[in-house]
Amino acid sequence: MWRPLLKIAAPVTEQCLYMVRHGKTEYNSDGKSIDRIRGWIDVQLDDEGKEQAQLIGEFFKDKPIDAVFSSDLDRAEDTAQPIADTANVEVQALKVFRPWNLGDYEGQDSKYVTNELKTKFVDHPTKQVPNGESFADFSARFTGALAHLLHDIDSGKYRCVVLVAHYRNLKLTEAWLDSGMSNDHIDKDTFMSDDTSPASVIKLTKDGDIWKWQKEETPVERNWHHMAYVMGVDSAEDSTESKPIVIVQNNDGDGKIKFKAPDEKEEKPKKKMD
Repeated sequence: MWRPLLKIAAPVTEQCLYMVRHGKTEYNSDGKSIDRIRGWIDVQLDDEGKEQAQLIGEFFKDKPIDAVFSSDLDRAEDTAQPIADTANVEVQALKVFRPWNLGDYEGQDSKYVTNELKTKFVDHPTKQVPNGESFADFSARFTGALAHLLHDIDSGKYRCVVLVAHYRNLKLTEAWLDSGMSNDHIDKDTFMSDDTSPASVIKLTKDGDIWKWQKEETPVERNWHHMAYVMGVDSAEDSTESKPIVIVQNNDGDGKIKFKAPDEKEEKPKKKMD
């Protein structure tokens, strides 16, 4: 008896862009060091940042990544490399994905100059930072490159892409998408908010014709919040005035970084009774 052939639909692959903040550097506060404005200074990943990069590489091992892009600064490129190794692609490191060039402010203590950057330059976007770039120039440079990348995903050139960049790149992306991808109405509070730890990930997906973003939970993010809990603060970003922490060796086999306060005793394995 003749029966019609059933047409099997091809699996639908989600189009997406993952944005990753680079891993920790010595210029990122951890309760022991001062958080400094990094900008275009080519500061390197510290030992914890290198561990974070490896964990982020593991996070992407089961995801269909077609391409990995990064800023051409070492801390971003070195965070991107384990992801590229997992996806079996090359890192495409480009200067256009660098953070805001903050010129004379780079290297300064963040808590003393962040508000000044907002009132002098974010609130007056065409005003140039001394020996740096205006907020408007940074915004146009980065969102222009990001829009081009999203167009490549839209057109089918890529399915899913990873872009490793910097703190203000992620915050600008969130504010830009929330404004409907308009550089004229970027939410300044979103851009200046301090809620993205090193090696954080946000995921951009399409809802109809609109690109939206959401935070992704990663092993690094969980460890960062655990660090804040151990230190007794509300968030890892508040850690500059908290007691220091130390990293302890992890023998659990789960690949996670472990933290404890200096006065917190490590649990010793209990001896089995004969």
